[in-house]
Amino acid sequence: MYESSYHYLLMSNHLGFQKKVMAILKPLGLSTGQPKVLDHLRYHNGASQKDIAHACHIEPASLTSILNRMEKQNMIERKI
Repeated sequence: MYESSYHYLLMSNHLGFQKKVMAILKPLGLSTGQPKVLDHLRYHNGASQKDIAHACHIEPASLTSILNRMEKQNMIERKI
């Protein structure tokens, strides 16, 4: 019965989708969180870290880690 609950089906579908997306993105060198940050910056170049965290629904501490990796991979350039 549990396996047919709305919540279970929704979470199962989300997990399957997430796995497929990451399988496509991993060969491109992208990890979790990076695609939505890049998408946001595409339309909001120069956005503050606070604005990116809010728009992408990422905790500020997690975003710091994501941005550090992206900077090391030359995906982004931070300016003060």
